[in-house]
Amino acid sequence: MTRTPPPTPHPVTVIGCGLRGAPLPPGHAAALAQAQVVAGGARLLDAFPGHPGQRIVIGGALDEALDAIGQCRARGLRVAVLADGDPLFFGIGARLAAAFGPGALRVLPAASSLQQAAARLALPWQEARCVSLHGRDDFRPLTAALRDAGHTGGPVCVLTDGCNTPGAIARFLLSRGVGGLRLHALADMGSPGERHAVFDLPHFPLSPDDAGDAPAPEDAAARLRELDSLGGNCTVLLVPDAAPSLSAPPPPLVLGIPDGDFAVQARLITKWPVRAAGLAALRIAPGHTVWDLGAGSGAVSVEAAALARHGLVVAVERDPARVALIKENRRRFRTPNLHVVHGELPGCLDGLPGPDRVFIGGGLGGGGGLGGAGLGGDGHSPHEDPLLDEVCRRLPPGGRLVAHCVLLGTLERVRAALARHGWPSEVACIQASEAVPLLGDLRLAAMNPVFIVAATRPEGDAA
Repeated sequence: MTRTPPPTPHPVTVIGCGLRGAPLPPGHAAALAQAQVVAGGARLLDAFPGHPGQRIVIGGALDEALDAIGQCRARGLRVAVLADGDPLFFGIGARLAAAFGPGALRVLPAASSLQQAAARLALPWQEARCVSLHGRDDFRPLTAALRDAGHTGGPVCVLTDGCNTPGAIARFLLSRGVGGLRLHALADMGSPGERHAVFDLPHFPLSPDDAGDAPAPEDAAARLRELDSLGGNCTVLLVPDAAPSLSAPPPPLVLGIPDGDFAVQARLITKWPVRAAGLAALRIAPGHTVWDLGAGSGAVSVEAAALARHGLVVAVERDPARVALIKENRRRFRTPNLHVVHGELPGCLDGLPGPDRVFIGGGLGGGGGLGGAGLGGDGHSPHEDPLLDEVCRRLPPGGRLVAHCVLLGTLERVRAALARHGWPSEVACIQASEAVPLLGDLRLAAMNPVFIVAATRPEGDAA
């Protein structure tokens, strides 16, 4: 008895639909007409009420829809999946390719939301950085894109959702001191109710003392409310300000930035040779979360942000004047992945995201209001150290701590705390000198020696 072989599955045709109400191109329309099964979101399915085929609604239960599509293919049915714009631009196409394999797809794209938005602004987009904030609980993809775009001059395209709305994006950028951008938010493109809102991010933080054309705080608040009214289903374009006097590229963001490029207080800054050595000891990867405790002017934080370009750097400082300096240096070097916390250590660490790397420069000084009977001025004793104990608790296995120590007492304090936790430590002493003028020639002036203590939390070490 001869068995009938199973039918050969047809490729899944993924059809990109244009703007709302726009007819499909002839090739797309012909592919849809041949389909026996049509899958897509409810809105896209409703746009083709006369299609006679079976319907699969793609909603929250995506895996169930993919299973249904696979079953229809196994029965030899022709399946078409409707998508917005370009299915492979943050769309369903990537998930279909993962589920069935790229060879099982036939993709017929339409113009993406980025293309549609850029066309409305007559904006070249070949150098655009694109990110989707759908389902994200942080803005790390956006800060990484902004860092890259800040050095190329290209726009950044952002796809939003109900939480990461245009208004939320604008407020985040304002909080990080990001300026020199015009935010365009486009909603319901192609529909009769299409809307386009604009918000200018000034080159300096908004305040009543701002000069020039920067919007007054009242105007900014009104524009933020307009962004909020657009909802979450928007395309946002962040376009650099083209003003010639303000569009100069930022200073190079590298290890060993000249000390004079930073805004500092009374020349209090970790000198660049020591900074570079300490950051090398931290071994920061691009996606790491880094704490800089006792950040001072933020010089270490700024350079750490260059290394953790897809991650997050948190600079903690208790002195309000130095907090202002950190924010100025963040603006000066365009490091939106640098978050500034004004607070007392170690209490302010509770709400911070868990670190992969911790740098302590000025966070081990005396004072701080942590003193008590039998404790040092900041609460440490031979048997407990509130700050270092908390850092050791929060770092995961494989996480790394680096502390700069000028005083021998601080060196012994760090080594004792690490020994108490059973962490092997490494100690190096950096003593650099720099050439300074003398009698028409140069002499070497010694910088203060700095001990660099580094330790990695052992794998398997339980909290």
